Amino acid sequence: MNREEYKDSGLVASPQVSTIEKAMANDMLDRWHYLGGLRSYSLAAGHDEGCLVFSTLRGRGLKARAKSDDVGIIELARMVGAPGHGWSMSSLMAKAIKVLKQERPDIDIVVTYADPLAGHNGMVYRAASWERCDPTESHGPWPTYIIDGKPVAPRTLYARHGTSAMGAMKEIYGDRVVIHVTKAKQRYFKPLTKRGKKWLAKFIDEVQ
Repeated sequence: MNREEYKDSGLVASPQVSTIEKAMANDMLDRWHYLGGLRSYSLAAGHDEGCLVFSTLRGRGLKARAKSDDVGIIELARMVGAPGHGWSMSSLMAKAIKVLKQERPDIDIVVTYADPLAGHNGMVYRAASWERCDPTESHGPWPTYIIDGKPVAPRTLYARHGTSAMGAMKEIYGDRVVIHVTKAKQRYFKPLTKRGKKWLAKFIDEVQ
């Protein structure tokens, strides 16, 4: 499916979106998202059939760059919809972004990642005109861990053990862990301000 086919796929607009409480967001994430809920985040926006959750930047390199350039960047950490929903995920995303802009006027850029291992191809972001800007080859490939049959993010393992190295994970989890080495996740940016557009154009020119 290409971008135009996605836009014309017949899905209706998302119901009204507003900020929602952490418990409500995590309940949906635990039920419908392959990574489950988050312990902490900055803002959640959605309705009772889906939500987006925004968090502070977790990538150390991008976080350092944002601080150095004095630009406000937030991460779209989770996006989920109820199985079988009839509304467009891009519509939910667009409405949640509007809520984010109202609640956080200090934010210039949103960044998110599409995980090929989970079957995500980034179409929802391309359909909404997000800019793709992948990490350089030095940032990938990287391991994805399946522990006791469930995906666990490397950052989660780092928080638990102080490392997410493949050898260390094999020693700690033994036969409980299955390791897939994949290409880097696709990275997408959405500028929200003129300052954000200017920064993103410069950033893309530098890294690509």
